[in-house]
Amino acid sequence: MKAKIQAKSHILTLLGDELIGSDALAIFELVKNAYDADAENVKITMTDIGQDTQTLIIEDNGHGMALDTLKDVWLTIGTDFKRGLNRKESKKGRVSLGNKGVGRLAVHKIASDIELLTKTIDSDLVHHLTINWKDLINSSDYVQNLEVEINSKDSKGFPFTQGTIIKLTNFKENNWNKTKVRNFFRKISTIKPYFKSIQSKDNFNIEINLGDKNEWIKDVLEPSEILDKALFTFYFTLDYRKDKSGNVDEAKDAKFKWKYIFNNADETISNDKRYNKNQSENSDDVLDVKSALNKFYEGDEDSDKKRNLLNSDLEGIGKVQGEFYIFNLDKNITNLFFSNQIQPVKSYIAENYGIRIYRDGVRVFNYGEQNDDWLGLDYQKIQRAGEHFSRKVTLGAINLSLKDSHQTLIEKTNREGFVDNIYFEILKEIISKVFNFFEIKSLKDKDLINEYIDGFKPIKKIGLSETISELEEKINEKGLEKEFKNLFARIRKDYDTMKDVMLNSGQAGLNLGIIFHEVDRELIQIDKRLDKLNDKSDVEELEKIQIRVKGLLALVQSFSPMLKQAKGRKEKISNVLSRLKVINDPRFQQHEVIFSCPILTGEAQDFEVEGQINLILTSINNIIDNAIYWLGYNNKAQDRRALLISSDTENFFGNAVIIADNGPGFSLDMDYMTQPFVTTKDGSMGLGLYLTNTVIESLGGKLQIIDSADYEGLENYNGACIALIFPKSKV
Repeated sequence: MKAKIQAKSHILTLLGDELIGSDALAIFELVKNAYDADAENVKITMTDIGQDTQTLIIEDNGHGMALDTLKDVWLTIGTDFKRGLNRKESKKGRVSLGNKGVGRLAVHKIASDIELLTKTIDSDLVHHLTINWKDLINSSDYVQNLEVEINSKDSKGFPFTQGTIIKLTNFKENNWNKTKVRNFFRKISTIKPYFKSIQSKDNFNIEINLGDKNEWIKDVLEPSEILDKALFTFYFTLDYRKDKSGNVDEAKDAKFKWKYIFNNADETISNDKRYNKNQSENSDDVLDVKSALNKFYEGDEDSDKKRNLLNSDLEGIGKVQGEFYIFNLDKNITNLFFSNQIQPVKSYIAENYGIRIYRDGVRVFNYGEQNDDWLGLDYQKIQRAGEHFSRKVTLGAINLSLKDSHQTLIEKTNREGFVDNIYFEILKEIISKVFNFFEIKSLKDKDLINEYIDGFKPIKKIGLSETISELEEKINEKGLEKEFKNLFARIRKDYDTMKDVMLNSGQAGLNLGIIFHEVDRELIQIDKRLDKLNDKSDVEELEKIQIRVKGLLALVQSFSPMLKQAKGRKEKISNVLSRLKVINDPRFQQHEVIFSCPILTGEAQDFEVEGQINLILTSINNIIDNAIYWLGYNNKAQDRRALLISSDTENFFGNAVIIADNGPGFSLDMDYMTQPFVTTKDGSMGLGLYLTNTVIESLGGKLQIIDSADYEGLENYNGACIALIFPKSKV
C-alpha cells in the first residue's frame, strides 16, 4: 500500500509568518524579487502609519510576470524557477538572489491582505489577484486544494510599461511608532550598499516614502557624511592572480589590493612630520593568512605552516571587495570632526555598527546587525583590549560575487545568513586576516590618538589551560600503564607546576607559552602513534612512542632553569647558549631549522655576561622563538630555514650576541616593536621583544637591529638580524 504525503494549509503560516525573522526582512524578500526581475527602480510607500488603515505599497519596473509565470511560479511554493540550471544571468547580467521558492510568502509576516498587479512589456494586459491569507488557509485543509482568483484586464492606467505592484493592508501590527519606523527605514536603506567600493554594478535604486511621517526620518544622517570623517579607513580587494594569458594557477598567491587612510584632521591630532603621510596602499600585495586555513585541508601534515592566501582558497568564494571605517567616540575626537552633530553621529554609529555582507551589491542579512558578530570582533577585543578595534565603533562591509558563490555560500531558508559550511568558515578566516592586517597598519596612528586624548591604558590578560588526561586514558585502553605510567606522572607534575608559575610570571609566562605549544605538538604526535598501535607486540612502533614520551619529558624539564629566580652572577655566554641549544634542539628538529652557533664551536669570541642569568637566557630565547615562528614562512623545499647565533666584541660599546635568520625579516620599526603588546604574530601577547629589551637595558646594554650584509659570513641570513649588546664585564 502506498500513501500520499500531504501538507496542511497551515504550512503557509509557518513558511510566511514564522519563517521570516522581521518585517524588514519580509519586505526585503519582495525587493529581492524586484532585483531578480531586472527592475531599475523600486518604490516603497507607507501611508496611514500606526492606524488601522495602514498600507504598504511596493512598486517596481522589472519585467513583470506573464500569466503562466504567475500561476506556475509565483503561486507555486518551493519552485525551482531560480535554482540549479534555471539560475541564469538576466539581460542586465544579474544572477537571481532568491532560490528557495518561498520568499513571496514573506508578505504573510506583515499583513493579512495582499493585492498584486503585474504586466510584461509584450502584453496589453495587467494580471491581478488578491489574497486574504486567513480566508485562503481556512478555505481548505490541504494546500493542494487552495485556489486564488486571477483576473486579467486592460493595462490602461498601469504606471509602467512593465513591472509589478504589491499592496499590503490589514497589518498584523498597527503599532508602528517613530522608533519602529526609523528602524524599518534604516534596514531597508541598507539593502543597497552606501559603501564606496561596493556599489551595485547596475542601476538599482530604492526610494522610500513615508507620507506624512517623512519628518520622522528627515534627521537620519546620510551615511556618506559620516563615513568620510572616519578616523581610520581601509579598502581592499581579494581576487585570483592571473598570468599574462588570463589563466589562474591554483598554487599561486591570490592578489591582495589595499588602501589605508588615517584621518589626521588636517594635522590637528599630530603635527609630527613623520605622520604627514596619512595613507598607504599596495595594488599587488599578498595576504598573510599564517596557518589559519590549514585546518580546512585534509592531509596537511604541517598544520603550523605559515603561508599566504592562495588562488585555491578563493574557490567557491570568488572575488571579495570590502571596506572598514573606524571611529573614536571620545569627545575630544568627535569635536574635531562633527562639532554640533556629535549626538546624531553617536546615535548613528550605535545603531549601525558592524560588518555587513553584500552579494552583487545587495545585502545578505543578518550580518552586521547588532546581535551578529560573525567575525568574532568582540571576542578578540576582550582577549587583547588595546590592540583590536571595538566592533561598536566599526562600520564596514564586504561584497561577494553571486555568480562565483551562489552554489557554495548558500543562504538559509529563514534568510538570516549563510549555511554554516566550509566555504563560509574559510571566508570568515580570510576576512579576519584582512581586518587584522588593517589593525596592524593602524598601530602607530592609534598611539597618536591615545596621546591626543591623553590616557588610554590597555589592560592585557593571559590565560592558559592544558591537559593530558585523554592521552592517559588512551594509554590505559591500550594496556600500556606499566610502560608509561611513571613517565606521564612526572610530566603531569612538572606541567602543573609550570601552569602555577605562569599565573605570576612575566618572562616565565612567555617561555611557558612556548613550552605548551611544543608540548601540545608532541602530545598530538604521541596520540597519532597510539592510534597506529594495534598491539603491544609491535615493538618498532612502541619504541617510537617511548622516544616521543621521553623527549617530551626532556623538553618540559629543560625549561625549568628559565622559571627559577636567581641572584646576579657572571657567566660565560657560551654556557648560556649551550643550555639554550639543549632546550631548543627538539624544536629545531621539529621545525626543520638549521641551527649554527660559532661561539659553541670556538669559531667566534666567547665573553662573560653579568646579571640574573635566567633572565638573560630567557631574553635570548625570546629572539629564538620569534625566529622559529617567522622561519615557518620559508618554503622548506626551496629555502632552507636557518638560524645563526654568533658574537661581535669589537664593533659596539660592549660585547654583542648576534642573532640572524633567513626569514621574512621585520615589518615594523624596532623602536615600535619593543613597546609592550605590539605584535604581528597570531596568538602572541606582544611582550617578547619588550621584555628582552627591558632586561638588556637594565643591564646597561642595548637591543639593536643590524644589517647582515655588513658582516662576513652573514650574507645568506637576510631576514631578521639583531644585536644584543651587553656591557663589558668589570675586572
